[in-house]
Amino acid sequence: MGPYAVERHDEELEWHRAYQTLAYAAYLNNGEERKRAPIQVTAPDERSLDTKFGVVIGEWKWRQEELNPRRRSKTSLEVFMSEVFVPDSKKDADGKPIAGYNVVKIEDLRERTVRELSVPKLFIDHIDKILKSGMNAKAQRQRLILIEMMEIPMQWGVITTNPAEVVPDILDPVVKPKSLAEDGIAVVRERIQSWAAGDPRREQKLADMFDVGLALATRTGELLALLWEENDRDDGLIGGIHLDAVDANGDPAPYVWITGKIIQPKGEGPIRVPHTKTGEDGIRRVPIPLWAVPIFRRLRQEWLDSPLDNPLTLLFPSRNGTPRSDKNVNRSFRDARGEGLEWVSIGGTTRKTSATAIMRELGPEATAEQLGHTTTRNVKYYAVSPGRIVNNSNAAALESLAPKAGRRADTEVA
Repeated sequence: MGPYAVERHDEELEWHRAYQTLAYAAYLNNGEERKRAPIQVTAPDERSLDTKFGVVIGEWKWRQEELNPRRRSKTSLEVFMSEVFVPDSKKDADGKPIAGYNVVKIEDLRERTVRELSVPKLFIDHIDKILKSGMNAKAQRQRLILIEMMEIPMQWGVITTNPAEVVPDILDPVVKPKSLAEDGIAVVRERIQSWAAGDPRREQKLADMFDVGLALATRTGELLALLWEENDRDDGLIGGIHLDAVDANGDPAPYVWITGKIIQPKGEGPIRVPHTKTGEDGIRRVPIPLWAVPIFRRLRQEWLDSPLDNPLTLLFPSRNGTPRSDKNVNRSFRDARGEGLEWVSIGGTTRKTSATAIMRELGPEATAEQLGHTTTRNVKYYAVSPGRIVNNSNAAALESLAPKAGRRADTEVA
C-alpha cells in the first residue's frame, strides 16, 4: 500500500472515500453504461479503446516538443521527458531496457491499451512501485504526466473520464524544518571566513552569499540571479537593488527585486532566466533588513570599482562576469561548513532560518510573501511554527464556570 493510504478491496475498484475525485465518481457511476457502449472510433486515425498507450505517449511527446501547451522551461521539459522514456544508454539493441535497469518509467505501460488503462488500478499499481522506493517527488511528477496523457484519449472521444485522476496528490512527508539559531549562524560565518582565508583561490564571496541569503530568504538560484540594475524587462518592471529608497515617512526602506533565477541546461553553461521557480508569480520586491545594508553598499562599491565586464550587472558574478553555477557555490559551501554542520545548506537552511524568524513575528501570510509562494500551503516545509498563543479574552469567557459561593473550587473531577 502506498503512503497516500489508498485501500484496495477487490477488482470492484473501491478505494477510500477521501480520495475519490469527481472523475473517479463519474467512472464508477458510468461503469455499466461504459461496458454496454460500443467502441468509439474517430476517423481517420482509427483511434479507439484498443489503441496502444504507446500511441498516446507519442502524441503527448509531440505536443510537448512542438506546442509546449503548459509553457514549461527547457529544463522542466527534460525532467518530464526523463520520467517517460528509458535513456538510450540503458537500452539494448532491441530497444528494451538492459538487464538490471529497474527504474520505473511511464513507457513501461506502452503496450497496454486505452481500454486496459481505463481501469484506475493500473495507475495505482504503477505509482505504488515508485512510492515503495520512497521517491514521492518522482511519483507526483509521473502522476501529473499520466493525467495529461489520459486527457488525449478524452479529446479523441474514446473515453469520457480521466482514470489517472483517481491517484491523489502525493506530497513529500512533512519534516520539521531545521533552522539555525543565533549562535549557529555565528559559527557558520566564522567557518566560512576561516575557510576562505586559507586560500585566495577559494570562493571569497561565500560569506556575503550566506548573509544575503539570510537577509532575503532566497533560493540559491534566485540569490545568484540578483541584479544591481534591471531596466529592460519585457513586462516593464524596473528591477534591481535600491539601497537609498525611503518610505512615505522618509525613513530608509531599501529593497531588492527578485526577478529571476539561474539554470543550467544540459550541455550548456549557467544562464539567467527572467522568472523564479514559481514563474512570474514568484517575482517580488523584498525589503532589505538594515543590518544587511552595509554589506550591499560594500558589494556595490566593489562592483563600481571592478574592471570586470559584468554585462548583466549581477550581484555575484563569476570571475568571468557571467552567471555562477549553483553547483559550484554549493560545493564550496559544503567544504567551508566543516564537520557537524552537514545539514546546513546555502539557499536551503538559510531560507528556512529566515522564514522561521518571519513566521514567529508576522505569521504564515508574510512568510509566504517573502518566500515567493502564492499560498501559505507549503510554508510548513520552510518555517517552524511557533506555539499558538491563545487570546486572553478566552479566560474571561470561562469566568461563568467559576464555582458558586459555598462550593469547593478544588473538587476533583473524575
